[in-house]
Amino acid sequence: MLVSEKKRKLSQLPWQAIFELAVEKGIAEEGLKSKTRSEIIDSIFLEQDVSDEKISKLLENYIYGDRVTFTLWYFNKEVTNEQVDRLLRLETCSKAFIDISGFRNFRVLSVQKVNDRYEIVYTYSKEYIYLSEEGKDSSIWEMHRGCVWVGANKPYLACISKHENMTRFITSFVASSMGNKVTQIKPPKSAVEKCTKIQAKSRVTIQDYSGAKTTFSCSTGLTEDQRDEEERLRTKRDTFDTAGNYIAEITEGIVGTIKHNIHKGSIGIYKHLPADVLFKWSDEAITTILNEIDKLKGQPVAEIYESMGLHLKWTLSMEQQTIANWILTNIISLEDDGQIQIPMLTNAECLLDDDVYFMKAPRIYCNECEEYEPPVCCNCGKPLKMSGKELVCDCGASVEIVCAEGHRNCKLTAWYIATRKFKSEIKRNLNIGFPGMENDIAIFVLDETLVIKRGLVPDDEVEIQFYDIKEFQKGSEQYALNRRLVEYAVKMKEKCEGGCSNKKIEKCLMDKKMVCLPKLFMGYLPNFRVQPHKGSEFGDVHGQVTVGRNHYLMKGIIKKNSFNTGKRTLEEMLTMPLLETSSEGEEIIRQFVTQGMEDNRAQLIAIVAPQHFDQNVQATIDYLARLSGKKVVFIGIEQICQLLNESEYIEHP
Repeated sequence: MLVSEKKRKLSQLPWQAIFELAVEKGIAEEGLKSKTRSEIIDSIFLEQDVSDEKISKLLENYIYGDRVTFTLWYFNKEVTNEQVDRLLRLETCSKAFIDISGFRNFRVLSVQKVNDRYEIVYTYSKEYIYLSEEGKDSSIWEMHRGCVWVGANKPYLACISKHENMTRFITSFVASSMGNKVTQIKPPKSAVEKCTKIQAKSRVTIQDYSGAKTTFSCSTGLTEDQRDEEERLRTKRDTFDTAGNYIAEITEGIVGTIKHNIHKGSIGIYKHLPADVLFKWSDEAITTILNEIDKLKGQPVAEIYESMGLHLKWTLSMEQQTIANWILTNIISLEDDGQIQIPMLTNAECLLDDDVYFMKAPRIYCNECEEYEPPVCCNCGKPLKMSGKELVCDCGASVEIVCAEGHRNCKLTAWYIATRKFKSEIKRNLNIGFPGMENDIAIFVLDETLVIKRGLVPDDEVEIQFYDIKEFQKGSEQYALNRRLVEYAVKMKEKCEGGCSNKKIEKCLMDKKMVCLPKLFMGYLPNFRVQPHKGSEFGDVHGQVTVGRNHYLMKGIIKKNSFNTGKRTLEEMLTMPLLETSSEGEEIIRQFVTQGMEDNRAQLIAIVAPQHFDQNVQATIDYLARLSGKKVVFIGIEQICQLLNESEYIEHP
């Protein structure tokens, strides 16, 4: 390489790198500090040559340039070993053309494990358009390098890139190649300040909730007057930061500009750093940001989100939002697979009594029995029901609250179970700030106690297995599934087509081609006969059953396949589980709460649907069964096929 070419390449390096090279070559430091970059390069070549290999290593070390953007992302789902294998297979992957204007020739150079992360180094070309000496539009393509890290032990993705468009491309490319998705983390201001030693603010933009913005800027640091005015605005009205530039010590002895864009969630480093310094800073920044987010979890959620430049998005009234914010604060502070029980806020009725967001189960606490029970009528002994905000009895007697033992020293209270709508509100706001956090959460208010449970699992102590019920052991212990029979079963509904009258029931009993799910149980449950459908499925199936030496009155809640809508494929009906978030799943839970838990005669509640049950549905119902002293049996597609196969009342394939 000619000396002129060597000088040209060295001139691409930052002054600090040229300075360090000169010192390495034996040139005195004092004489260099007042010289420009080109003057130092000339001094180096006056003393001795610089090898091609040395120049290549220097260029390689500073290849990330003088403007680098750092972003951090959560994986939406836990990274599996299979996804890591897919990541490792990306090495040498290349795309000559990518779907971003002005970029091309994307190539993965390497994928390797480095300490506690996987490191993906890639290159790409960016087009620069200019006006030639002839006055014509021309362009050149320049190669750039970027780096992505994927946590080996924590579900994060970190991106070091020069260009915002490539940040979006590479994060999406890596996540989708792994079979996962990512959501960007917006670092809280406290984390940005701890990532660097801030010496001065050089620019800050603050905004109030009406949208009015004010920007203060000074390249050498805000003046005293600017700082005073900033403080005055902050105290005068509610404001939050949207962006900020800081003069900061990035690492020991290296000062540069740090730019934090809260809306974009990015940290810009405006300093030409060697790769090892950049990587060391990025590694420490990941730990700092994740730790700061963990620390924030105990603070009120509104403060957490404000510090991260985020906004909560509720469709609740302002009064209801106060309660919801408090519940969300406690959810964020909850450990994985944990549970908390804390006193509920007073004056929370505005949210709890809104049946859009919570299901209400009236309860009494008997001071003599020292336990919670469904309220019963002192006249007829039947469970009392809610009518509006009042308890009533079908017998028409005036209501006097007693427990099942007849004790009158009772306190009327209620249990509340969060609806699908409220859970969706919680999940949406949780994903805004903590997208990687487990959001399958059960929320209950039991009397005056808020109970939040993450990681609910089915409970063997309250579940009775279908095949343990004597009445269902009519044929073989477990029926081997037949595809044609399964396809038939998933289409069965709670009632026949059209109305369900006594006259139609008589015809149904004589016609084996008339089919509904309650009819399945005829011939199995003693003295059970199909009755006209009442609108609510609770009790459409009922009868005495035997499990070992125990006898239970069983009542059923029956629902059709949640994918049997006329718009779904047969394959979806066959394979997709009944989810807690489906309308059928929520209605099962609602009937369990409002009828099953209140019926003190029903000891065993059957949940019947011609499909598989999602674990969350089972776990929630099991938890409610334990609270109310009930047993539960799940009768899904396999069990329905067995009943269907051995039925004397239904003609089937």
